[in-house]
Formats: sequence, structure tokens, C-alpha cells
Amino acid sequence: MKRMQKILSLLLTFAFILPLAACGQKATAPDNTAPDSPASNTEEKSDWPERTITVVVPFDAGGATDLIARAMQPKMEEYLGVDMAVQNMSGGSTAVGNQFLLDSDPDGYTVIEQATEIANIWSMNQSDITYRDFSYVGMAVAVPGVFVVKPDSPYQTLEDLIEDIKEKKITVGTCGGGDAWTLTYALFVDSVGGVSPEYISEGSGKNAAIAAMKGEVDVGSCGIPEVVELLQGGELRALGCLTAEDVEIEGYGKIPSIVKNCPELAEFMPYGGFIGMAVSKEVPDDITANLREAFDFAWNDAEFQEYMKTSNFVPLGYIGDEAEDYVKMRESLNASLLYDLGIAERNPADIGIEHY
Repeated sequence: MKRMQKILSLLLTFAFILPLAACGQKATAPDNTAPDSPASNTEEKSDWPERTITVVVPFDAGGATDLIARAMQPKMEEYLGVDMAVQNMSGGSTAVGNQFLLDSDPDGYTVIEQATEIANIWSMNQSDITYRDFSYVGMAVAVPGVFVVKPDSPYQTLEDLIEDIKEKKITVGTCGGGDAWTLTYALFVDSVGGVSPEYISEGSGKNAAIAAMKGEVDVGSCGIPEVVELLQGGELRALGCLTAEDVEIEGYGKIPSIVKNCPELAEFMPYGGFIGMAVSKEVPDDITANLREAFDFAWNDAEFQEYMKTSNFVPLGYIGDEAEDYVKMRESLNASLLYDLGIAERNPADIGIEHY
């Protein structure tokens, strides 16, 4: 647990304190002047883009990554002056979507909505793809985790769940092997001394929640933004979330923080996934720069800022190299968690990843 505390302390410092400290200068254009309108950089742009840009979302529709891609899409289109078509492509804990991008022409017309799994799949031995294969456009948000069940589940409270998992193995729906929501639930189980569950891959956090709603799994582990409507509609019950305080959802009520039951994790909340955008390393620098400006413009848009707030995303707003540094840090942290929790057999040190 001491190693877990060190890992999570570093995660909190980089993922949540730094963005707030730097919020006055975050998400600015490369010349440190935030674009006021799509026309503000017209003279500086090349002829690119001239046609539709494909945005690969490496999960099924409806998950947190898909939600952010579609929320930023209109403003990026406005800035770039072309359509952006979201294409869902799940499989292999994002390996399928990532490989599709890397196999595409490096002309900037294919981008990927990157998520936490890019920091995990190498250590999980699911793919040889790593963040090093990409140039990062930006890092938009972090996503706090939540555990959900169907309304008539025998688990009416988090205490009910804890009591049961100390005695038996249950089924937990997640996005896929070694994903953010597997990590989130595994950390919780480790904290309370429970029995490791059977993880069921569902393709996205939203699908994991739906599987719990249908009774196909005992618990769904996902992100809060993925289940707001299902909670409001009375189709799910939230047992606990990985945040410092209880979370109030309009039309539903409070989701209790797990801190009451896991007090040793209190100072490390919130915890969950991350979502950004990337292109192949081979994409020309001027095209990548244009995409960064568009991402910057969309992230700073008032409607998107409000969307992050009302949907319970945690704003990050990293651009370019800062986004890549963040993913590098998460690869080291996640690889250490996966190994220490017994989810991944590969020791980070054996594959060139610093072990915290």
C-alpha cells in the first residue's frame, strides 16, 4: 500500500494540481496568443486541410472518450473549416484503433482520440504500440471513476459490496483488459482487502454500465460522465466514486465518495482516466501545429468549458509537448500499478519503463 500511495501521490500532483496552477496560461496558441476566432490565423495556415478529417475513437460509441471527441468536434470544425467524422473502432484495449491510425497516411487527415489505455497496452503485452509512436495534439480531460449496479442489486450501498467481495469473487464489467476502469476497481479492491473479481471486457465504460444495468455483471466500473443519464433515468445506482468529496448529480442525488471506506486514499482523489488527441509522429510539423491550434480553440470555447463542468470531467488543457509529458508520466505510473496489483505480469523495469 505504501507503493500505491507513492504512485497515486505522483499522479495527483501531475494530473490535477499542475493544471490548476497553470490555468492562466494553459491551452494557448503556439505564439502564446489564444485565437479569438477561426479567421485569426487564416494568413498563417497552409492549404491544409482541404477535406474531411477522420477522428478515430478506439472504443464503442457512448463512452467518455467518444463523448469528448463529439463535444470538441464542432469547434474544431469551425476553426479548421472542414468536417471531422468520428469513427468508433474498439478492440484490443485501443490497440485496434491505434494501429489503424499508424497504418494510415501521415497527412493529418486521420487523428485519434487518445485515452488512458495508450499508457497500459505495452506493459500488458497487448501491443508494441506506445505513446512514443505519436505526436500529441492536446490533453483535454481527466475522468473520475464510479462503480454502478442495477437498482435492485443486492448491493444497495458500497458497504454491501465491500462485505461481499471480502468473501467471494464477483463479476465486474470494464472497458477491456488493463483499461482505466479495471485499474480503478483493482485499486479499490486492494484498498479494502477484497477478493480479485472476474473482469468482463465490454468495449467501453458506457457498455460496462449497461451490462450492470442488465444484470450481466454484478458491478460496472466506468467514468462518471458515462452514466449521468442512466442515473438520472433511474436505470442505475451509483455505489461510490473516486473523488475527494461526494458528487451531486442533478436529477439523481449524491454519489458517495469511496473515501469513507478507503480513508488512506483520500489525499489522492480524484482518480480515473484521461482523454486527449494525437497523430502519427510522421505527420508534418505544420499540420500538427494547425491541429493543436484547433484543439486549443475548441478546448477554450465557453460551451465546451461548461460541458466539462456539467458532465463531471476534470479539465486538463495540455497542448503539444506538455500533453506528451503527461502521458509519459501516466505510462510509468500505470505500468507500476498494473504490475503491483497483479494485473500485468511484465515488470516495468524489464521493458524499459521506470518503476515508481
